[in-house]
Amino acid sequence: LDPASPDGSRVFSLGSFHGNAVSAAAGVATLSELGKPGVYDHLNDYGERLRMGLAALFARYDLEAEMSGAGSIVEFFFTGKPVTDYRSTLKTNIALKTALGTALRRHGLFAGGGRFGSSTAHGDKELQLTLDAVDASLGQIRDEGWPA
Repeated sequence: LDPASPDGSRVFSLGSFHGNAVSAAAGVATLSELGKPGVYDHLNDYGERLRMGLAALFARYDLEAEMSGAGSIVEFFFTGKPVTDYRSTLKTNIALKTALGTALRRHGLFAGGGRFGSSTAHGDKELQLTLDAVDASLGQIRDEGWPA
């Protein structure tokens, strides 16, 4: 397409998945599911319960942690100070966060370095599996000696 074309009905766009019918169908199906009543309530509730469960585990292990994220996106930082920007994340205990991510993988949980996202497939079972894996991982790290 020529973006300078005088034809006003044309749309010019670029993207990794443009022109891929399977990706387009998946996108339409996803939007259809997300448009159903209660979906966002479910996602946000799951995120809040995960956030609260993680905070309780961190407190039980006497770990200072700042919880962040909104709705279904949950992230944490091991620090007792507010995390307000990228620079403040660099002052957190990154070694502990990395150790937790590594330990979680040994328990079958790929947490992406302390950031969790949920989907409509996540429910009570997945929440409990996640919290159990975090609990077991924190116990192992504690027994091996907390990273500074």
